[in-house]
Amino acid sequence: MIKKYFIRVCIFLTPVVGFVALLEYGVRQLHSSPAIIGSYLQEHAEAIEVLVLGASQQQAAINPAYMSRPTLNLASGHQDYSDDYDLLSQLHPKMSKLHTVILAMTFAHFDTAPNADESWKHHTYLTHYGVNAFGRKTYLKDHLLYLSNPSFYTKSLQQAFIDGDRPDINQYGYLDYTTTSAFAKANYDPKTIETIPLSIEKNSKPKAVKANAKSFWQLLEYCTQNDLQAVILLTPVTQKHYQARNPIMVKKRDSILARARKLYPGLSIYDSETLSLEYTQFNNHNHLNAQGARRYTQGVDAYLKNLD
Repeated sequence: MIKKYFIRVCIFLTPVVGFVALLEYGVRQLHSSPAIIGSYLQEHAEAIEVLVLGASQQQAAINPAYMSRPTLNLASGHQDYSDDYDLLSQLHPKMSKLHTVILAMTFAHFDTAPNADESWKHHTYLTHYGVNAFGRKTYLKDHLLYLSNPSFYTKSLQQAFIDGDRPDINQYGYLDYTTTSAFAKANYDPKTIETIPLSIEKNSKPKAVKANAKSFWQLLEYCTQNDLQAVILLTPVTQKHYQARNPIMVKKRDSILARARKLYPGLSIYDSETLSLEYTQFNNHNHLNAQGARRYTQGVDAYLKNLD
């Protein structure tokens, strides 16, 4: 009886497993930033001199194509300091020429809740970068992308294989979505842009600050112990975004930054939060577009050269 039941279960599950396997295969064929970055990392790890970490603001602001030294941008949306640490500490041994690590510090970076241990992003790190950010040993399911975020990947598969969309991504994994951005859709008209709602963290979260600060200090200590130049970027935002910041969160961020400067004299800060840029260089109120990234990256590159 048990044997018959087992056979029936297997017969039922076989097409389901096959379908999921097909979806997983499709996801791995996607023309995506992580996949391209992973390939670049595998081929050029030993040549990389500058590593960019952080969240979506740094992802959009730094295009390695305009850096004079081999640069890898591993910043991604909602990436926290804990994930930054895992990426740096596990990839650094493969990067024999790495000497500069660029870190993020938006006004809300410390107040943004850290990613959960089982975040779907960790599947991406493991699959494409070979980095285990789960905080435990990994299992087969951790290597599966589709099941980590079915809704996201279903949409991505539809866009790629049904709609025929192919994102504009360069060899370094930099994604240019300028033409589909909020500001582009508004034709960069100032009056229209002023009506676009802000996506901004409004409430301070003490627990998040404590957790993020712990990982931040861990990052700085790792850089110090391994003779790596740490550089903190304060990326540009529009005046509307700048003026809407929660002053309590800004004060908290600035106090941590001041303490970091005192404890780590070798720390460098590239403060461009109030850099005057036209709307045509932004995707939205706190993310640069490809045009803005070109100008900004060249500025960061020049700044790094002056540190030598």
